[in-house]
Amino acid sequence: MSWRMLEARGRALCVRAAARRRAAIARAVAQEAPGVAATVEGDDIVLEGRGLMRRWLGDLGLRDAAGGGR
Repeated sequence: MSWRMLEARGRALCVRAAARRRAAIARAVAQEAPGVAATVEGDDIVLEGRGLMRRWLGDLGLRDAAGGGR
């Protein structure tokens, strides 16, 4: 196997792993915060919901689930 093939395979594995991680974060947010919708758009996770900013500031569990507490 050539170096370029190995490099391409490694990049593809990283992309899939990142996509799985984003999907897992979206599921965790949905479980931790009923009423907050978490969708994956490209490389981002978009949170939507009524009172989201107030909940984000007051609920450490929501920030941890979304990766914002790190």
